[in-house]
Amino acid sequence: MSALPSHFSAQRLVCKCFGLELPQLQAALEVKRAAHRARSKKRNRHFPRKLTRVMLNRAEAGAGRWIRALDILAEETIYDRVRRENGGPLFAFSSSLTDRLVVALLGLYGRIAPQLRAAGLRPEEVLWVIVEEVFLPTVMLELRQNWRDGLGNEFELEGCWYLPMSKGGQRLNPLPRVLGFWLRAAGFSSASHVGKVMKRDSGRKNVKGWLGEEPVPEIGSLHGLVDEFAQEVVWTGRPNEWKGRLTLARAMQVLCKRMDAYFGVLHPASSTRLAAMLKAVQAERVAVDEGGILNLDGDVLCRAVVAAPTAARGEVGEGNYCTDSEESELRGSAGDYAGGGGGDDPT
Repeated sequence: MSALPSHFSAQRLVCKCFGLELPQLQAALEVKRAAHRARSKKRNRHFPRKLTRVMLNRAEAGAGRWIRALDILAEETIYDRVRRENGGPLFAFSSSLTDRLVVALLGLYGRIAPQLRAAGLRPEEVLWVIVEEVFLPTVMLELRQNWRDGLGNEFELEGCWYLPMSKGGQRLNPLPRVLGFWLRAAGFSSASHVGKVMKRDSGRKNVKGWLGEEPVPEIGSLHGLVDEFAQEVVWTGRPNEWKGRLTLARAMQVLCKRMDAYFGVLHPASSTRLAAMLKAVQAERVAVDEGGILNLDGDVLCRAVVAAPTAARGEVGEGNYCTDSEESELRGSAGDYAGGGGGDDPT
């Protein structure tokens, strides 16, 4: 069987894209354990007492007793970061779109990857097929269905804010682009202008550094900047909309950097090809697995994915999933924790 990254490895990658590391996962764990402790004296039945890097690394390798619990914990922590702020809902279309894409893509990967057998192929070769033939068609349709809800060409395939692009021979990454749009919407001409209004040099240095792409800021810092000038951008939407945009841009920038490193041997600077690949998908006819051939419940697939396992000298086999009752028991009641859904209502 192809040594593809596990489903939890994919979830942990998404967590890192949104700035969710061990401390944030530990905080989410404590919320989960408190909810279960209120209903049961068996405090460690469903979730570990404490997270460690060794535990997380073992789960990525598919080992350890807490794999299912950690899957759910990561899923709900991602939801909380995307759809909530300081315990309250973050109402923003960009946040809703981000949540839907995260749930869809992680769900697809979790169902497809365990069934692929591609002996003799490198993991990055198999993953590239999944990216090109499964992930991108799903993203393309989501963007095509929702482009009217964006600001300008925010969600259009041509000029999408969240994909890296080249201009004048230079690479423009998602976060500097979106932050630059916010600066213009707020009436600022430069990072120095922001610093003068904020009356502190640290503000200028922070914004200048973020526009220069290093270091990638914490999402809380980006949200704080938006809050400080909330009244300046009301004509282009609520502050929450800009928070959602900056959150997605930050995550995409980290993801693109990791993508370039992972697929570098196959396709140097692979993330810069995403826009062109999405346009190519748009030009093709897209198939939907309505007949359940791949047992993916109608998920959107590019036509080539049906042939992909054959082309990769593999085959589709049986997966190994937990039952619905086990899943329900792990998640607990709906009120335990805000998360786990792809719906539009973050409450």
